[in-house]
Formats: sequence, structure tokens, C-alpha cells
Amino acid sequence: MKYLFCLIIFCAFRIGVFAQATYSISGTITDTTGTKIASATVFIAGAQNITSTDNEGNFVFRNLEPGNYTVVVNMLGYKYVKQSVTIKDKAVVINIALGQKQVELQEVVIGGSKSPLPKPWQIKLFEKMFIGQAGFAKNCKLLNPEILRFSENKITVFAKTSDFLMVENNSLGYKIKYLLRYFQYTASQNTYFYDGDYTFEPMSGTPEQQAVWERNRRVAYLGSIMHYLRSVHAHAAQKEGFLTHEISSFDYPVFDIKPAPVQAEQLIRRTDGGQAEFRFSNHWFYVIYNPQKASQEYTGASDKDIRMYRPAPGGSVFRIGGQFDSKGYLNEYQNFSVKGYWASKRIAYQLPYEYVYKEDTN
Repeated sequence: MKYLFCLIIFCAFRIGVFAQATYSISGTITDTTGTKIASATVFIAGAQNITSTDNEGNFVFRNLEPGNYTVVVNMLGYKYVKQSVTIKDKAVVINIALGQKQVELQEVVIGGSKSPLPKPWQIKLFEKMFIGQAGFAKNCKLLNPEILRFSENKITVFAKTSDFLMVENNSLGYKIKYLLRYFQYTASQNTYFYDGDYTFEPMSGTPEQQAVWERNRRVAYLGSIMHYLRSVHAHAAQKEGFLTHEISSFDYPVFDIKPAPVQAEQLIRRTDGGQAEFRFSNHWFYVIYNPQKASQEYTGASDKDIRMYRPAPGGSVFRIGGQFDSKGYLNEYQNFSVKGYWASKRIAYQLPYEYVYKEDTN
């Protein structure tokens, strides 16, 4: 009996050791005079965590694992604010002051125009660039395009919003709230760029719908940048199906790559709190998701660099600065650029950082 009691204690200790510790992010939202703001929307960018401040301006997110987070605050009449937070081994408390938003006067665009309400062609263009047109984008719908505000000049179309764009993704089973900070499309170069912060809400569905969503989420995850960063962090990039090549010369869309892939784990270094970062933050790399080749002793066809005129299907060109955690969450995006496959996967293919990949057993 004594032996059994000791065994139970030992097992409980082992479970406690291997359980992932969780912490909280909490704080108070005020204006610049110190007045506490109630009912402000607070969320963690790219995740499923969203809440509102109470009557004292307080908020809290619980059960968060160590890693990187971006806390975003939005309130009508105030400038929206975001703050990067890294949890290491204790709870984090932050206090954020919101500045009042100035009333916007009618914007004057030199050589162009600004329309108070979006035109059908503007909405169509925005949806094409923001959501996409093929694959999962076909079942992804923008619910409130009327809040978009466009401006344009002779070559570029701009857009922004002051409130959440509501997107319903019936391919992956998520409702997405997106605060669009900036959007631009340049027709002469057929290039686009958008930036903002967003949060996810899982949709309710029948067991059949849930099964379809789970299969589609696996498709969206495999080969994604989230998948890549997680596998690099876990020292398993090639095992997970990725081949990473150094780029020797770069003039996109033309670039030369070293034919032999490198172990992506050799390109990173560990930092405090379980973080990782690429050793060469300004260096461009080429990565392709090809589990069949990655499972072999693949060394390339020759010793000479291979000239590529655009990324192969499933291939991406990337440059990543900043630190990332085991969830694939970057702590900053100032030196983050992608081209090719990853750049083509827009909001219709995005997954929350809570997503955990599971093998399809059917």
C-alpha cells in the first residue's frame, strides 16, 4: 500500500512537470487624461481571444502559454493601439492609453478622387486582393463592405476602415473580424499590399460541417508559413516536408538559389523564453513544401546555382526578422516579407494561432 501511494505521488509529480504552465495578460485602458474607458474592444491579434473592458477599464486574458502576443485595442472615437507582449515565466500587466481620433475632413487626393461610399468595382477589386478568388476564397464572404473607404489617384487605389470588417469563411469554419489599417493596389504593376489586425471566432456547424472544416484546415495549414515556422522552431523543418535554399542573388522575380538545401534549424538561434530568430534577418531564402523530396537525401542537381524566374508551385521567397515562438507567432513584422506561394494565401487561408494540426485518420 505504501508503494502504491508513492507511485501515485510520483505520477502526479511527473504530470505536473510536463504540463505546460499558463499565464495571463491583463491591464487597464484609459484615455490620455487617465480616464478609464469601459466597453473598449481588446483582442489578441491572429488568435481567438477577444473581450471588452469592464466599467473600470480593466481586461484580462487567461490560460496563455509562453510566447509572443500582440494586444490590440479598438474603441469608437479613439485611435486604435496595439502593443507587443512576450510571456516568459510570469503574468504580464500592461496599461494602454488611447488618443482621441480627430474628425477626418474630406481627403483631397491630388490627381484623383475620394468617394464617401464604395463603388461596386472598388469592392470587387478589394475582395479579389484581400480574400482571393480561387480555392477556399470561393466560400469566403465579406459581410459589410459598405464600411470601406476608398481613395485613388491615377495609378493606385487605397482603402481603410475605422471598424471591423466582418468576414465569414465557410471553407474553414471561422468568422473573422479584421481591422484594416491600410490597403493599396497599383494597377500598372498589378501589385497589392494590406495591413491590419484580426481575430477569429469558430463557427457552429453540424458534425458533417465540422468534419469538412477540419479537413480544409489541414489543407490550409500544410505548407503554410505557420507550419514552416513551427517546424523550424521544433528542429523538424525537413522532416515536416520543407526544403530551404539560400538565395545567392536576388532581383525578384528572377533569383539564383543554391541547389543543395540547408537545414533551416542551422539558420536560427535560440533566444530567451523559448524564442527563435533567423541569424541573417536581411537575407532572402527560398523554401518549397515538398514532402516527397524532403524525405529523401536530396542534395540538388549540380554545384552551380540554379536560376529561377519565379517561385515553383508551392515555393516561397522570404525574409524574416524578429523573434518567433513555438506557435509560429512573430513578435514584429517590420522586416518580414514574403513572395510566391505564401503571399498568394490571403485571408481565406488564415488560421488562428490556437490551431493544432492533427493527422487525418480517415
